[in-house]
Amino acid sequence: KADDEPSISNSAFYRAVSTLDKILGDDSDDTSYTSEKNRIHMIEREIQLLSQLDPDHPINKIDSKHEEEIYEHLTKMEEKTLESLWSIWYGQRGALNEQKLRFYESRLVDIHGSSIWPGVLEHYRRFLDLIYENCLIDKSDMIKGNKRLEDVEFDKLDLGKWIEPPHILAYLLAKTGRLAESKEWTEEVLAEKPWHIGALSIMRIVCLRLNDEEAAMRWAVKALPGLSPQTRLWRTKWVRENVDLAKEKLAELKEDLRDKIVARMKTA
Repeated sequence: KADDEPSISNSAFYRAVSTLDKILGDDSDDTSYTSEKNRIHMIEREIQLLSQLDPDHPINKIDSKHEEEIYEHLTKMEEKTLESLWSIWYGQRGALNEQKLRFYESRLVDIHGSSIWPGVLEHYRRFLDLIYENCLIDKSDMIKGNKRLEDVEFDKLDLGKWIEPPHILAYLLAKTGRLAESKEWTEEVLAEKPWHIGALSIMRIVCLRLNDEEAAMRWAVKALPGLSPQTRLWRTKWVRENVDLAKEKLAELKEDLRDKIVARMKTA
């Protein structure tokens, strides 16, 4: 897109999407186009949910002047909102993939914090398999046989296609003491989704365990603040900043898809 070209409006964008849908038809096998549309809708929903984490969002209103009742209500609303966010991230690639991911994650309950924990390499491989199956930019780059962390080339992956397996792998690496690799994976997750609450938490913990107190403090400030009268303004500020980041990502994805729509319609 040229620098002086105006950004596409929401109405124009969805008119273009509707037109291309009609051209492709219901039986289109253009999975890339469908995936990008779904990714846009997903971030739109994430923006709605992030907004609801603001205690002053209309959805959180309660008819009470008692502080204890107010914050009890806000905590319940927060739990529902966070559950919906995690549901989006887990379910990004469909029900079967979500089921597989949740099963693999459930097998991690016995980890004792060691890279020599029995079977840990097999767990690394399982999450790498999910990442390569769902996040490769070019399927011809698929690694044959058992995948190793040492072989990962991040420039060949688009983690935005499914953010949760990389996040859980980063957690697993941190839990088993592979801190530098955990930090690298977490940085990649946050480069794609800087509002990812779980990844923000991992970064703070990993930096602490790497004895980088300055970095740990920086990431602690970026983490989702708790709910209390003392942190209420901080929470509102966090929500606004991260909603803005999500909107920037949404605009970027829309512009990318718009360019592809224009190119596709020229050849249709």
